[in-house]
Amino acid sequence: MVSTTAMDRVRFTSVVPVGSRVRTHVTLADVTPRGEGRYLIKTNHTLEVEGQEKPAMVAEWLALCFSELEHA
Repeated sequence: MVSTTAMDRVRFTSVVPVGSRVRTHVTLADVTPRGEGRYLIKTNHTLEVEGQEKPAMVAEWLALCFSELEHA
């Protein structure tokens, strides 16, 4: 499988101090068939900083996956 990716709707909501412990949560939001072995996959990402109440970043990641490639 081959894919191309892009970040969409990225919001940086707070700073990340140097040396902070961080973690990310990823959830699958949607999978949409795009025809002929292609699928658009959307995932939501939240970057948390230990000890901070609000996340440092929230974003939607788009990946267009191809199950087969055609050669010209």
